[in-house]
Amino acid sequence: MADDQAIRYTNVAELGAAIAAARRRARLSQREVAEAAGATKQWVWTIEHGQIQGADTTRLIAVAKAVGLGFALVPLTGLTGPQE
Repeated sequence: MADDQAIRYTNVAELGAAIAAARRRARLSQREVAEAAGATKQWVWTIEHGQIQGADTTRLIAVAKAVGLGFALVPLTGLTGPQE
């Protein structure tokens, strides 16, 4: 995905919702994602509900990868609203 097509998330609730949406588009259960990522179903649920403060970054990246997403660091210049 080109940078101009990237979706920028500025808080954990948006990130969790994006992971949940990608999981549903891939027709995967939380358990299937958890197994692919080496996590528990409860951990996937926690991420999807935006409760990921202090989450293990390696596991978070694995969950995103399991649903076909990746991470890119982009400048937040020009974004409005609260940023966590």
